[in-house]
Amino acid sequence: MALTPEQQQAIRDEEYFRIEVRKSLAAPQRPPSLMDRLSAFGDSKVGFWLLTTVLAGLVATGLTQLQRRLDQEDIQRREIAERSRRDADMLLKLGPMLTSDKRPQVDMAIVLLNSLSAGDGIDKQVSGQIVALFRSTAEAGNKPNATTEERVASQAVYSFFDKAGLSAMQAWGTPAAAAVAAEPASTAAPSLVAAALNSESLPVRIYLQIGDKADLPAATQASEGLRRAGMIVPGIEQVPAQNSPQQNDVRYCKDKVSPTALERVRAASADQVHPEPTMRELPPKLCGNVRFNHFELWFARQ
Repeated sequence: MALTPEQQQAIRDEEYFRIEVRKSLAAPQRPPSLMDRLSAFGDSKVGFWLLTTVLAGLVATGLTQLQRRLDQEDIQRREIAERSRRDADMLLKLGPMLTSDKRPQVDMAIVLLNSLSAGDGIDKQVSGQIVALFRSTAEAGNKPNATTEERVASQAVYSFFDKAGLSAMQAWGTPAAAAVAAEPASTAAPSLVAAALNSESLPVRIYLQIGDKADLPAATQASEGLRRAGMIVPGIEQVPAQNSPQQNDVRYCKDKVSPTALERVRAASADQVHPEPTMRELPPKLCGNVRFNHFELWFARQ
């Protein structure tokens, strides 16, 4: 009796199965690799749940960190914009004070503007505007046709940034000189404005010192003559009488003045002060903070 097609196919499938079984039994068995174990674990229900949970957690954490960073950048941008607006507003308010004809207002504006520009506490663009304002104010008072207000503001600017060297010059010939000389030279970096103004193009500045009010008329007359000679005379200061020298003198630092300026001061002071002042060079240890072309004219003790 002939086999039906279905019976023939069943026999073929059975023979194919037997062949595959014999092959698998004859092939050497190898231990499953790491990838095989990981794949098998991932195919299991526990592995699938663990992998999806970890992946979801990583994605959520990444999105949170990204949003936090975007928020911080936005906050920083707003803070910078607000600080720039505040600094610019302060600059606009203090600018007119700097050009006032009243010396106290000028001094206050200089202190506040210099504080704003010191360090990194202000936007660089605003700080640059402050430096430019100081420069223009200082230079405006040096012009031959400068107004009284411009001269007052200019002299105030130079006085403020020269004050670090005043104590050294005033210590000459007093017990304080030894203490000043013994102190190490200052290594602090100058403020941004002081560094911008501190160059060899600084004009000659002569500070007048008197030890008694009786010397004020002579000092006033000398200051007017020195100004006519093209020099800046920021003011006249009265010091303790015991600090006054026994003869008129002009104090300066050799490495902080130009030869031309030194000769100009020598000639002008000889014309305006009698007896003629002695030119006294300060010791190098007292010149650390003295700025360029900075002189002091001291009237003798009466």
